[in-house]
Amino acid sequence: MIEKAQDLMDDCDLKSDLIYIYSNFGTLNNSITQLETFWLSLHHLTKIVHDVENKIQQAENRAEHDIYQCFPTGVPRHVGVP
Repeated sequence: MIEKAQDLMDDCDLKSDLIYIYSNFGTLNNSITQLETFWLSLHHLTKIVHDVENKIQQAENRAEHDIYQCFPTGVPRHVGVP
């Protein structure tokens, strides 16, 4: 079991994915806790939800940018294809 855990921790992709999740979605726990608070105003609750939406959008934009960086611009054409 320890060996399997060490193998997982040596996986660079897994480390990268966990860092990405933590850095982009680590605040969800705090946001959910705030939403569970009964005495918050509707305005404050709406702001919390809006902030979470913004953070998710920012994470999606960063992921999109990273994906586009992996591929060359344009699609190469095959010889003979107009």
